[in-house]
Amino acid sequence: MPIPTKVILANKSFFKHFRWAILWMLMVAVLMSLLGSSLSKYNWIDRLMLDKIAHFAVYALMAVLLYLAYHQFKKRSKLSFRIFVLVFLIVAIYSSLLEIFQGLYVPNRTFDRWDLTVNLLGDAFGWFTLVCLKNFYHL
Repeated sequence: MPIPTKVILANKSFFKHFRWAILWMLMVAVLMSLLGSSLSKYNWIDRLMLDKIAHFAVYALMAVLLYLAYHQFKKRSKLSFRIFVLVFLIVAIYSSLLEIFQGLYVPNRTFDRWDLTVNLLGDAFGWFTLVCLKNFYHL
């Protein structure tokens, strides 16, 4: 039995809107798995600050990309708190799973509660950024 054309078109539309968010999420997974040993040459204060700033920025951008992709995919006319909660949960779960993966399987990396906290702060900051810029981008 052939797949209905409507289902195929919906999948193409989904990937069209979410391609940058998915690409960013994959890149984050790879980078967070590889960078552990390369940062060990810096002293601990520089490493701590660089690490936390990177986590904050990476997850803020991830939240923005996911929110904008969902916003365009569903053709919403304004910002939605419900979508914010959905995106926040997706990024929080993704972040948590990456931290657990790092702690279990990546050499020279451990699960870090502070990284997870900064990830969630970056996730929320992504929403805050969207709220502040909504008039500029006509969201």
